[in-house]
Amino acid sequence: MKMRFLIFIIIFFVSYNGLATELMSDPEVEDIIKKMSEPIFEVAGLDKSNIKITLIKDNSINAFVLDTGNIFINLGLISETSSLIEVMGVLAHETAHITLNHHNKRAEEVREAIKKSILPTIFFYRLSQYSIMQEHAADKMAVIFMKKLGIPIEGLINVLKKIKSGHVQLNAGLYKTHPGINERVNYLSGIHVKNTNLLLNNRSFLHSYNMMKAKVIGFIWDREQVLRTYNYESSESLYAKCVADYRKHNIGASLEKLGKLIRTYPKNPYFYELKAQITLEKGEIITAIFLYKQAVDLLPESDLLKKKLISALLTSPTQSDWKKAENLLSQFTDKKVDGFVLGKTALAKAKLGHRLESYLYSAKAALFLEDKVKAKYFLKLIQQQKAPLSKKMQEDIIDMEESLNDIP
Repeated sequence: MKMRFLIFIIIFFVSYNGLATELMSDPEVEDIIKKMSEPIFEVAGLDKSNIKITLIKDNSINAFVLDTGNIFINLGLISETSSLIEVMGVLAHETAHITLNHHNKRAEEVREAIKKSILPTIFFYRLSQYSIMQEHAADKMAVIFMKKLGIPIEGLINVLKKIKSGHVQLNAGLYKTHPGINERVNYLSGIHVKNTNLLLNNRSFLHSYNMMKAKVIGFIWDREQVLRTYNYESSESLYAKCVADYRKHNIGASLEKLGKLIRTYPKNPYFYELKAQITLEKGEIITAIFLYKQAVDLLPESDLLKKKLISALLTSPTQSDWKKAENLLSQFTDKKVDGFVLGKTALAKAKLGHRLESYLYSAKAALFLEDKVKAKYFLKLIQQQKAPLSKKMQEDIIDMEESLNDIP
């Protein structure tokens, strides 16, 4: 029987270490990490709208940067750490890698090694040594960020000590992602920062973080381990058990716990979102749409909740729901348009009978993913229709054809 991991959208990809990895998308987790990371991006001088946080279903403590726009975070960074300051310390460190442009330096090192045909042993040694320098530089830059934001250094130190002690597994791929731990701990231990951070001293946010952590633990740990950890009565305990029940297909028990949570916290949008997902799984589309709408109304700034609502609307057999999805999709600004928005817009246009526009957005979605074959295929379909095109559509096609030439 298929596992109902509807709490997270799961996408498989090959990770940096060559192993199959699962990417996750969850509004609650991502919204809360976003609140934690955006002040760090701000003091780092980075445009927060250009950086995406991506979650990985992995129980080890790790985070890494692949380019200027993507920070990847293992769920283990949430489930296996003891406090919020540990996560914020890691976020500061990874933001420093972006600020210092380390991803480009690593790529240059790889290209240079290939050109010179360096033997593998020497190649990996050089990359490891260079990575050690990068990590020390990132630590120093992270300290600057943490001082400005009043985040205690102890959090990052604790994470490094956990990795060193073997308390948690550390992923390591082509590059050692966290080398020279002893030296780094010694350096960081000599620095003291007083806890004056607004989030760390906000009781409401701390509660939200602990609830989110309970959700992650309920999702990623075995149910028996969840019950041993949350062997007391609290809202966090109830949430973790609710999610663990859902994973085990105990839908009745899960909905019962979720009902208690909603009665206690009627303004928490994520409870309605979870109930909507469960309801949608049961085939109750109208109820699911209503619940998603409640979640969006409670947190209108969450693009992820809007995307969940859009997906539900497009599963409806009703044309009016398709129009609502089309309207919601049109509200995403240029900076927020991604493969999801383009692909769902294509689907909405197709359902509403707008064939040419559907082909156009399908081509845009393919181009966004740098899939030249599919993009050209949909552009060709537009040409084959031999129908009059609006000036805007003609301009879009010209822009896409020029962009296709830039893709290798």
